[in-house]
Amino acid sequence: MQLFIIDIKTHKEGDTDLDRTQDVRPEQISTDENNVYVQDKEGHLGDCPPKLPPYYVFGPNLLKITISAFVVCAYQFDEANRYQYLTRIQLFIVPNGILRASYDYKDIFQVGKDGRQGRRYRVNLPALANHDVWRWREIRYQAYGLR
Repeated sequence: MQLFIIDIKTHKEGDTDLDRTQDVRPEQISTDENNVYVQDKEGHLGDCPPKLPPYYVFGPNLLKITISAFVVCAYQFDEANRYQYLTRIQLFIVPNGILRASYDYKDIFQVGKDGRQGRRYRVNLPALANHDVWRWREIRYQAYGLR
């Protein structure tokens, strides 16, 4: 059993973060059982450990693992027609805190826009996919359907 946490993000086509990195906050991902900070190759990131528990216990024999999924909606703005349309959707899933405590995922996290001790960190999407290709997927929209 799992408990999915889903966050929606939007980007205009051409944004520098699109296809590269995405900001996440401590409230959006899970910690491990020891409340360990998110780690990159140089040490801990952020001003606090992740806020979500690694799992929820809802009663005897009823445990749900926390999974943090992010949906990135990329759009193109057509100035002439004053219309904004969806060009693609990306889905990425950050490893649960228990997995991060058991495996080396330090290469997927990096300093966020507000610095090493800030409120956010970035997930490096290509590095995430290098661990598990299914962790970062994309659906592109074309004029005559999906690709």
